[in-house]
Amino acid sequence: TKSMSLGVNGLTEVPSEIQTFKNIEHLDLEANKLTDLPTFLGNFENLVSLNARFNKFKKIPSNISKLKNLEVLNLEGNPAIDHLSEDIYELTSLKDLNMEYNPIKEISPSIGKLKNLRVLNLSNGESIERLPETVGNLKNLEILNVGVNKIKD
Repeated sequence: TKSMSLGVNGLTEVPSEIQTFKNIEHLDLEANKLTDLPTFLGNFENLVSLNARFNKFKKIPSNISKLKNLEVLNLEGNPAIDHLSEDIYELTSLKDLNMEYNPIKEISPSIGKLKNLRVLNLSNGESIERLPETVGNLKNLEILNVGVNKIKD
């Protein structure tokens, strides 16, 4: 199994039974009631895509930094996430980061570490006032969406 979809199941936690599927490359947890990711997910070394949009995360799970091969991370629509934790900046393989509809207030200069990033979607958060200069270091960035925020200059 390369892909697993557990989307739209009303899950409050990721079932521990999926631990045996360590070779999963794509995991869909969309539209559940998750507030955190289990620690065992850090063992999914082949995971390249994680869709956890429309859940109940209060913050970006700290164990996400263990997913060194992650290329696509979608945490859209988790309205309690109001900042990007430093853990996310450890995901140096990341190419697509979708944080749309999250009231993120500030972006750390550490965003410049994500050298492979091609798509950065921070739109509809209605909170970001400015972007750090290090966004200019993202030489592979093709799409930057910060619409519907409070950027002034």
